[in-house]
Amino acid sequence: MGIHLGNRIALGAIAGLALLAGGCAGDPRPKYVAPPLADAQVATLKAEGGMFIDGVDGARIDEMSFNLLGTGGNTVKVAPGERALSITRQSGNSMARWNVKYTFQAGRVYTIGPDNWIAGSNIKLTDQTTKTSTILR
Repeated sequence: MGIHLGNRIALGAIAGLALLAGGCAGDPRPKYVAPPLADAQVATLKAEGGMFIDGVDGARIDEMSFNLLGTGGNTVKVAPGERALSITRQSGNSMARWNVKYTFQAGRVYTIGPDNWIAGSNIKLTDQTTKTSTILR
């Protein structure tokens, strides 16, 4: 007699759920925990222009979201010293990711954004205390 249409749909749904579950294993990196220090003892990083800090020193940042226009960002506090950052940028229907290192100073605020708001192929990091910018690739 064969398989009825209802059974085919059910089997297809089960197969689809199995594929979805297998493909959504999640981010295996440990969750980032900001240092429990006063603002004067940490560096504050503010991503903007559709850029998001999604990792620090190999740990994931969960507190981020993208908006429809790609102009959002997030803020992360890090201990001073050299830090390895994972930065993602949403631009239209595409996303880009950079892995960069930078040495941060305690008590300072840094903004992280695209070097060019239209093309934005590099990261522009600006120390808001000294008003100096560095291009990171």
